Amino acid sequence: MPACVLTDAVRLRQILTNLVGNAIKFTEKGGVRIDVRPGEGRDRRTLLFEVHDTGVGVPPEKRREIFMDFAQADSTHARRFGGTGLGLAISKRLVAAMGGMIDVDQAPGGGSIFWFTVPAIVIREAEENQKLAGSRIAVLTRNAVLREGLIAEIMAAGGEIAPFGLGLNDVHARDIDTVLVDAGMDGEAELTAWPYPEIRSIVLLTSAARGRLAQLRAMGFTTYLVKPVRRSSLIELIRADATTFERTMPQAAQSNPADPPSPGARRLKILLAEDNPVNALVTREMLRRRGHDVREVVSGEAAIAAAAEETFDIILTDIHMPGLDGIEATKRIRRNEFMDRRKRTPIVALTADVLETGRQACQDVGMDGFLAKPIDTAELDAMFAKLFPDETKPREAAA
Repeated sequence: MPACVLTDAVRLRQILTNLVGNAIKFTEKGGVRIDVRPGEGRDRRTLLFEVHDTGVGVPPEKRREIFMDFAQADSTHARRFGGTGLGLAISKRLVAAMGGMIDVDQAPGGGSIFWFTVPAIVIREAEENQKLAGSRIAVLTRNAVLREGLIAEIMAAGGEIAPFGLGLNDVHARDIDTVLVDAGMDGEAELTAWPYPEIRSIVLLTSAARGRLAQLRAMGFTTYLVKPVRRSSLIELIRADATTFERTMPQAAQSNPADPPSPGARRLKILLAEDNPVNALVTREMLRRRGHDVREVVSGEAAIAAAAEETFDIILTDIHMPGLDGIEATKRIRRNEFMDRRKRTPIVALTADVLETGRQACQDVGMDGFLAKPIDTAELDAMFAKLFPDETKPREAAA
């Protein structure tokens, strides 16, 4: 791939968001992988994007129909997953407007490959990446999508893929520099113990499985990476001399106490309602590092119950949650406060909906603020300073 191209970034992002979101929705096992490669042209290059999934697939007779407004390949899956709505139809219009093509093919072994092309002017060619040249790396995972993606990343950085199997003799073991071992979705590694202490072993975890780090360390694994794996992180760790978990463990993964609040600031008690575990993790860490106490819930119903059980300084709630959403939850919390004659708790919306209509809906139900996701730390601090002007700013020293 070129290092830099000129194309319509907004449209491209929307197309990829639609196709990847759709692939994730219809994929229960396996995974989703995005490939991109350049195509030649006279003074332009066409970029080819492929979204591979291991989901339910699309029957041949339905492949044209699914790009029509509100079409659905299978009514059973529409009821179960919520359908594709206008996403594919909008993607087709956007691709056509950019002068490209879009279609879907059946993936080998099941699933689908949604692909599209867009023209792109090359601004800067890529420099040769040989950062892993001379490294022999093995990949141990049952997930074919993950395996293919890791192999592509390693080879793109100049690394060599080494075969791996249990029962290696000493000669073969010395030929392997690193083995990447997948720990699946629940943190259960492919192996119950690492039998080759002379070979560096990097276990691949989901962010939710970090609680098993001590156990994985005791099993003999050298260190870890959190999935999805970034190429830069993979290269850095493979090239590093670190040989223990302690020397490579990020600060956020360690069990350190929360940072103290700034001098004179009060530690706030915060209720966080967020159903997306990654968003919840990021927001919780932002708040924890500012010295605040956080209770987490994953639904509007749970937020209402928590607000009735405890007194919070502030409630941060996602707007789009399954079941009872943040708007309806706020209505009921405000009604309960009125009926029980309780103090009004500030409520701030967390949402990706940055349109004025979304902001107005939040105000109409009695919310006190609005933070767009991904949350900007400066905006978060400004919101707290606005809601707690005398409690979050440092006090001046006495004269």
